[in-house]
Amino acid sequence: MRRFKNSRLCGAMVLLTLLLLSGSCMNSGKNQLQRPGNESGYQILSKAQADELFRKIRSQNADLEIVRQFFMNKSFYLKSVQALTQGPHAACIALYSAAGDSERLGILAIKLQGDVVVETTSGIIWLTAVGGDIIASELEEGPKLTSTSTVSLIGWWNCVFNQGGWTRSLRKGHFYPPCPGCLVARLKGSSGSPLVYHWFRRCY
Repeated sequence: MRRFKNSRLCGAMVLLTLLLLSGSCMNSGKNQLQRPGNESGYQILSKAQADELFRKIRSQNADLEIVRQFFMNKSFYLKSVQALTQGPHAACIALYSAAGDSERLGILAIKLQGDVVVETTSGIIWLTAVGGDIIASELEEGPKLTSTSTVSLIGWWNCVFNQGGWTRSLRKGHFYPPCPGCLVARLKGSSGSPLVYHWFRRCY
């Protein structure tokens, strides 16, 4: 009888162990299958969706014309738009460039709550290499239309790129002058996620 009970207990322990291992493998599989842009409700918008969101933001916020004029006066024109949503929150980045100018990058970063713009950061950034780091050292600050923050564009850039040591890890080989557009592209190529995702996760 005792041997029978021990056998049943041993069988139960084996079954429990197998169930725990199975659950662990399933959770591991889920973690591996999660895409960077979709955990915790994040959704990175497609190019068409991001463009549509930016058009909607501009149509509902006439003040953004001031920012557009700022860039146009510097001969900077819209290059691309990135956007991300999480529930009622949204982040949108419009990137501007001037023809033949790879040393500077125009940025308009917008925080939204629902359809309401709650913060903007804009300007033209210029980078410099200091030792092994690339830092935002010079810029032309753009208009702040609606803001609950005093973060400058330099502070915004450094938060995204230097907080996790991105400028060191993305700088493969030496290049001068540093190219902000190149770093944005390398960030996407290295992580698989666009600039707007890293801003939202690190500094939003």
